Amino acid sequence: MFTDLIDRQNRLNSNCLRTLEEAEKMDMKGLPGITSAVQDVVANNAAIISLTMDILGSDLKMNDSERMEQLDGCLQEVRRQEASLGTIRQIMSHTRTIRRNLGLVTE
Repeated sequence: MFTDLIDRQNRLNSNCLRTLEEAEKMDMKGLPGITSAVQDVVANNAAIISLTMDILGSDLKMNDSERMEQLDGCLQEVRRQEASLGTIRQIMSHTRTIRRNLGLVTE
């Protein structure tokens, strides 16, 4: 579960960066949700790092059940962020298509 969480968070980070780059190219940095999505991803990165320190540290303060509960909470948050970022990317794609159809974009 832990390696799945780390892998998903890494993919989410990469996807978030690509989304920001695309938003900047399209002059859509102010698109509602982009800033909050990035803040959520960064906050979850910090939560995962903190959880990692708690789980892997020599001073174990949690039992296995508590660790699984914390990991599951982080995994649910990553899934929520993936869905949110997916929605933002869809909006950007639709906007790009509309701009192209209106002749506002020539890419």
